[in-house]
Amino acid sequence: GHFALAARDYLHFTSPIRRYPDLVVHRTVRRLLHHEKIDAEKLARDLVPIAVAASRAERRAMTIERECVAIHRAILMKDRVGDVLEGRVSGVTEAMVFVYIDAPFVEVRMPVERITGDRFELDRLGVRLVGVKTKRTFALGDAISVRIEEVSIERREIVGLPAAQPERASGGGTTARAESKRPPRVPPRGVKPRPGRKGGRER
Repeated sequence: GHFALAARDYLHFTSPIRRYPDLVVHRTVRRLLHHEKIDAEKLARDLVPIAVAASRAERRAMTIERECVAIHRAILMKDRVGDVLEGRVSGVTEAMVFVYIDAPFVEVRMPVERITGDRFELDRLGVRLVGVKTKRTFALGDAISVRIEEVSIERREIVGLPAAQPERASGGGTTARAESKRPPRVPPRGVKPRPGRKGGRER
């Protein structure tokens, strides 16, 4: 069936052959062209496991392709932490805003919990985040400036935040980025760190 065309019976296949489903269709068409007798009920039974296996293989290949693209995007952006780039909101959830950067064409994730200044809720249609106090919104298609905060090749992830917001302060009043760059505290010579500490800092 084909939902968009409202067709009960629908078949599409490419030429030249590119995938196993196409090959299965071509074999059946060839048998018809050679006037071979086809048992429709047997063919229908045989096609079920073939279709299931083909669907699983295609989804697996699609997942691998997306993972490869994500890895290369992370590698491309690993030296761009701190840069402010222009993009557009491509998706929103209760926990995340997704932004596609115009150049280079990469996807940046903005965790909602790290967006400062308000608490955001997803609207009824699920296409817009709205600030409870400020009514600030992040909606599909919105243009936005994003500052790249983190890049993880292992997680295949690029994390950013709106460039206009102040950086969130962590425990001691410093920003997360400043904390990550601060050198470890070394105790004075002859002074041993207290138990439960490593190099003078809490584990």
